[in-house]
Amino acid sequence: MDFDSLGFVEEQFRRYGDPNSFSQTNSEELRKMSLGYHLKGTMLSYLLSTRQEHELIEA
Repeated sequence: MDFDSLGFVEEQFRRYGDPNSFSQTNSEELRKMSLGYHLKGTMLSYLLSTRQEHELIEA
């Protein structure tokens, strides 16, 4: 199954908020928010990878 990135983004906006709510946010604040989410995503990816590795070792 192929990952539908556009569909994923649209689903996240429906679930967590309307992108129009950011229309008054300046670019510096948007950049900070983006970096924050990127760091969270990186950490979650690391944790997932580590968990999967441990599960394979234990199997």
